[in-house]
Amino acid sequence: MSVLRPSNRTPTFPFRLKLLLFLVLLLGVFIHRYTRQAPSDQPEITPKMERDDVSDTFSTTVSGDTIFTPPTSVLSSGCDHSCPSTVDCDTIPTPSTSVLSSGCDHSCPPTIVGDEVWDGCCFPAVPWPGNTYLIIEQASGRPIVRNRDGGIALGNPSEASTSPAHSRWLCVEANNHFGFQNPQSGRYFGHDGGDIPRATAWGLNEWEYIMWRPHPKGGFQLLSLFWMHSLKLYIVSEDGNALVRRMHGTTLFEFKKL
Repeated sequence: MSVLRPSNRTPTFPFRLKLLLFLVLLLGVFIHRYTRQAPSDQPEITPKMERDDVSDTFSTTVSGDTIFTPPTSVLSSGCDHSCPSTVDCDTIPTPSTSVLSSGCDHSCPPTIVGDEVWDGCCFPAVPWPGNTYLIIEQASGRPIVRNRDGGIALGNPSEASTSPAHSRWLCVEANNHFGFQNPQSGRYFGHDGGDIPRATAWGLNEWEYIMWRPHPKGGFQLLSLFWMHSLKLYIVSEDGNALVRRMHGTTLFEFKKL
């Protein structure tokens, strides 16, 4: 029987080549890991915006080198930079001529949003609790009035100027809901539980909650709760003299602060 003995032969050349390739690969892995973890010698580049207060132009600089300058057409907003630095002058619109010529008292600086005046110094205004308003149907210029029996109707166009007591509505608030009270009667603008507007309630509750939604064409839609899941619009009725509640309609209103 033959006995196997350990071979004294040295490794062949292909084995040495494989070992060399393995060592080179291992060295490459270590070099790759080291270069990823090593801190970069390059300084961090932080872009910044610089403004030239004289020319009102902007430029972006990186490490002292100007890389971009916006065109003049983008920056020529016509803003008067004499206004306080806390105000973003470039976003303050100029009110239209119709608003400025409305005869309102400009001794109180108005807060302008487009052509609307949010503090009610001018007409049209946006209602806010504690102020009294006329609610004017936009197409006819007739104000909403309360009749002696508590019914809601549209008054004469002349009443938009004379502002009689039955056409005045005090904006009030309860539970973060808004509503209107007629100061003369003490009753609140609401409805009868159906589609007929009334001003007979002595308190501001669900049937008297009123919301106003701005319309893209100007003016506001008047809305009221319909149960607890949706809203209905107050719109002009078929006869053109009263209001009704509907799911859809085109009637718009404006508010004039008194």
